[in-house]
Amino acid sequence: MRKPFLFVVFVFFIGFFGIAKNSFAQCDEFKKWIPEWKEQKYSSANTAQYADYLNDEEKQFYYFLNLMRLNPPLFAETFLDKCTDWNSTNSLGYVVMFGKDTKTLASELKRLRPLPVISPMREECILAACYNKEEKCENFQVSGTSSSMYYENTGMRLLMSILKSQSNSQAKQILLSNKTDYFGISILPTLKKGETSARLTKFDKKVLEIKENQSGDEIIEDYTENVNESNETLGIKPYQKEFQEVVPEWKNAKYTIAYTAQSTDYLTENEKLVYYYLNLARLNPPLFAETFLVKYKKWNSYENLSLSDYYTGSLYKTMKNMKPVGVLSPQKDLFESARCHAISSGKKGYVGHTRLPNSGCKSKFAGECCSYGQFDALEIVMQLLVDSGVPSLGHRKICLSGSYKTLGVSVQPHKTYRFNSVLDFGR
Repeated sequence: MRKPFLFVVFVFFIGFFGIAKNSFAQCDEFKKWIPEWKEQKYSSANTAQYADYLNDEEKQFYYFLNLMRLNPPLFAETFLDKCTDWNSTNSLGYVVMFGKDTKTLASELKRLRPLPVISPMREECILAACYNKEEKCENFQVSGTSSSMYYENTGMRLLMSILKSQSNSQAKQILLSNKTDYFGISILPTLKKGETSARLTKFDKKVLEIKENQSGDEIIEDYTENVNESNETLGIKPYQKEFQEVVPEWKNAKYTIAYTAQSTDYLTENEKLVYYYLNLARLNPPLFAETFLVKYKKWNSYENLSLSDYYTGSLYKTMKNMKPVGVLSPQKDLFESARCHAISSGKKGYVGHTRLPNSGCKSKFAGECCSYGQFDALEIVMQLLVDSGVPSLGHRKICLSGSYKTLGVSVQPHKTYRFNSVLDFGR
């Protein structure tokens, strides 16, 4: 009787272990098996969540890449030691890694220090897709590309395929560098059945190339035209139309007063929208916070919008308890002050408020905010309001202060950050 009993127990144990192992291999449930990934700090990995120009596999690539950058040793333990079903045979009969590859990469990642997350850059991704389709890519000015081609059909497989390559691989260096803050990714089906073409593209210079003989106004005009064309091609709606569909209360006629710059002929359409969004924030702070920090986040690809984050959480709390303040109206001398500083800063790659020597710029403002890296009006306003990394929250305080009545706005090309915006406030 003893032997059959032991045999049954043994079979049961093997069966149970097999089931457990099979369940454990489901990487879609990796947080269930490794609860540490549920910690709030890892929510910042989802930088591509609202990037509507990316497909699901491309978004997945950024997500898992950022998990790897935030905690390389835990990533290795999770996806190289425990959850490995991403490495199953694809439709062409290939696996990404064999035993030796896995051990080598695991050892490498376990020695790697945490890195900041990477956000998708819209132009880079559109260009990567353009090159991936082998089309003429004339929509954006570029200067030199570093491009690598792969045949993988999921974001995770593509990531692992790059990571297992030699340390001198250009694509791998891009992913593991603490200096990388953007790159382009494209994962598309090919004409051949079952094959997928993936391309990772990084430009030697920022996508926007500032030519010596081209004025800032021409650069902005060309860039705006190209963005509008690609938005139309991709079917992407402008923020100002889409957010009102999400929160219809903004369609109320009382908010039309936010368009204080609508008839101002010296401003670009994008600069006019800076007034619009900033005035919405001042007209109804609680609704603005609920809209752009909770319900409509598509604008975001760089901020941690978790309400547990100090900067986002404090902005939400401040605006939810804030009374309306008056709208800001355009004032030409403030615009000229902002424009001069934005142009001179952009040409030199300067960051700061002090007027540069020999620039001819004069300080004609009671308060000033400078934004770097953003072009779209909503993204500029949100960057200043969240004020991430600025302990004093100086930009936020200026933007929401009722003591300011007038404003000058200028958005110009920037040698280092692609764009810089200067907002000069008057009383």
